[in-house]
Amino acid sequence: MPAVVYVDDDWTGLSNGTEVTTPDGPAVIGTDAFATIGEGVFAVDSGGTTHVLPGLYKPGLTIFIDKSVTILGPQANVDPRPAFLSTRIPGSANEAIIDGRGVLDNILRINANDVFINGFEIRNGRTDLINSFGGAQRPKVSYNIIHQSSLDEGIQLRNIRDGVIEYNYVFDTFGDGINICCESFDSFIQYNQVENSRSPDAAIYVYNSTNITIQWNLVQNTQVNDGIKLGSSSAPLDTGRFVGRVLNNVVRDLVEDGITVISSDAVVAGNDVYRSRSTNGAIYLDRNLNNIQITNNCVHDNGILGDGKVTYGIKIGSGTNISTNVHVNNNNIFNNIDGGLFFNSSNPPPPALNAENNWWGSASGPSTVPGPDSAIGNVDYMPFLTEPGPVCLSQPTIEGPGNIIVENDTGECSATVSYTITASSPFFPINELTCSNGSIHTFSPPQYNVSVIEKDIFQVGTTNVVCTVTNTDGNTDSVEFTVTVNDTEPPKITCPNDIRVTVDAGEGGMIVTFPPPDVSDNCPGVTVVCSPSSGSFFPAGNTVVNCTATDGSGNTAECSFTVTVGERTVGEFNSVAIGARRVYDWVFDALTIETDSILSPAAEAVALAAAEDRTPLDVICEVPDLPGFFSLEFQPDISENVSCKVSSKIERIGILVNGVLTDLAIINVIFTICPLITIIDSKEEIIDQFRPAISQTRRLAVYVPEPLTSQNIHCRIIDLSCETNFNETGVPDLGLQITLNICFDIQVEADVKMEVLAKFCFPRPNLYP
Repeated sequence: MPAVVYVDDDWTGLSNGTEVTTPDGPAVIGTDAFATIGEGVFAVDSGGTTHVLPGLYKPGLTIFIDKSVTILGPQANVDPRPAFLSTRIPGSANEAIIDGRGVLDNILRINANDVFINGFEIRNGRTDLINSFGGAQRPKVSYNIIHQSSLDEGIQLRNIRDGVIEYNYVFDTFGDGINICCESFDSFIQYNQVENSRSPDAAIYVYNSTNITIQWNLVQNTQVNDGIKLGSSSAPLDTGRFVGRVLNNVVRDLVEDGITVISSDAVVAGNDVYRSRSTNGAIYLDRNLNNIQITNNCVHDNGILGDGKVTYGIKIGSGTNISTNVHVNNNNIFNNIDGGLFFNSSNPPPPALNAENNWWGSASGPSTVPGPDSAIGNVDYMPFLTEPGPVCLSQPTIEGPGNIIVENDTGECSATVSYTITASSPFFPINELTCSNGSIHTFSPPQYNVSVIEKDIFQVGTTNVVCTVTNTDGNTDSVEFTVTVNDTEPPKITCPNDIRVTVDAGEGGMIVTFPPPDVSDNCPGVTVVCSPSSGSFFPAGNTVVNCTATDGSGNTAECSFTVTVGERTVGEFNSVAIGARRVYDWVFDALTIETDSILSPAAEAVALAAAEDRTPLDVICEVPDLPGFFSLEFQPDISENVSCKVSSKIERIGILVNGVLTDLAIINVIFTICPLITIIDSKEEIIDQFRPAISQTRRLAVYVPEPLTSQNIHCRIIDLSCETNFNETGVPDLGLQITLNICFDIQVEADVKMEVLAKFCFPRPNLYP
């Protein structure tokens, strides 16, 4: 027999001997390739593997597994649980679906040791979809989607040893979702999601067995009865037997009890049980039991006000049932509307129930009056926790770095700060962590423990940071801390240079103003104070000015400079006369001269003769060179062909200027210009050149105080242009007209003497260090 066999419903109808293609190479129909799962299981060697490809398989009979074999679907080892963000979808074409069509009682039956079923969707059976008989050892049912059993369980393994049922998604079952019973030993039901069970017993039910561990399962939305039941509720009872332990499960949204225990020596620890609507308790110890440990559970938010039921968080016994040696310790028991803990007592009562070190939802402990978060019966609840114990299993936890204090980065009004955020969520893994600085970390696949290093820029001052972790169930936890950046960098300050001033003898000092110091800082908001301040009176001698720059964080920097006020001694200096030239008035103006130019008889004859065959004629007018624009010092004209003269005759008058009587002089300025006139024929040959003398007189009013004369008045032409107008044909004459545009300035100046203080004959002392 082959050690590896392949099954594909697409091979239906193919004849034996037909070669087909598998993911691992060619196979032959009838030898190592088959169209049905039953044939594939039957044909594979003991200890071998049957691979089932995606498809819809509808067996006509229960598939009996009578040998050790591994049966792998296409989704082997792929988590099917929606609450843990599975990508698998029931009914998908990616699944190998084994469909009982609503007529098969059992779909798969395990009759051998070491049978592994992994990666299938199994649905639509009447009774147990997967079951076992006959003492099978080490069966393992994992990573399957199991649903729609119309009369009984999703999985029921009987009389097994060392079995494992894990990572299955079991829902919509008439009976228990998962069941181990009937003299089974040492087995595990773990990491399953079981929901929408209509079982009259429980979604997960273990009875008549020993040492069975139910752990890390999500059980929710029971329709009829309990979430998890440990021990038989009917004969034969398991009250004197160690059936097992219930650890670290999330059990919620229940019609009845969350966890029911009918087993002595049982351990119920680390579970999160909430939203139970039981007539008993979210955790319920039924019958007469002994030696029960109920520790580190979260039992909260159970019961509905006014629903007619009395739902305790934890209920131990009812009627005549009395349990002994029960320990209820280190639990969070809160928000249970009908009561936190009920311990059934008799007359005479049993020893007090040990219920120490629990959190009851209040720092003052439980109430002893029936009602919310009460402890009823002979209960020893002292001491109690004054704040919650470790968080509930379904909740994530997050830890920050604590408050951070750092110094600013050099030259910056901020600091770059790194810190680590860690979070964990033991049941529902973490898929997101965010911080108020805007960072978002997503985890795909989700993680049970995460650690992120944040690196952010924080401004000087204190910033609140809030980081929040979210798990796949939508539960959150937050941590808040502060980042304080202290500005320890002083400002920079530079004072003005030393200042030296002088006052006359006897004045004793003077008011001195000075520019503010130059300051800079890594943060805005620097203030500067100088003492003495600018604008203060400084006495004669040396005064040190101290300046201090202070930033918004109180850091300071200082600098200083010296103000020296020197005092002149009376009689130490003498008056000295110095000669200088003074400009009394300076006038700018312009004029235009238009004149007819009369050619000489010889030039007229030449022009007329040339006009007969060399027209049109052209006339060019060139002006003499000029000295340029204004100057404080008078410069005469540089060409003999241009002149500007002031007549010696001056007419003096007095007129009001801005309300002040002012002496003015009316002067005559004579302008003489000799431009160069060139007559050119059509061949650009010169017919004639000559310089006519063109003169014009201009009267101006200027300031010429007595006793100044025309010798103190200077005229200069600063700009000159020439334009011509003429008859191009030269017939009957040239008719030449010349226009001159003249810009000029007039300066009135004279030599004057200035009196200054000076010292003669011997050196003075150094008054200005």
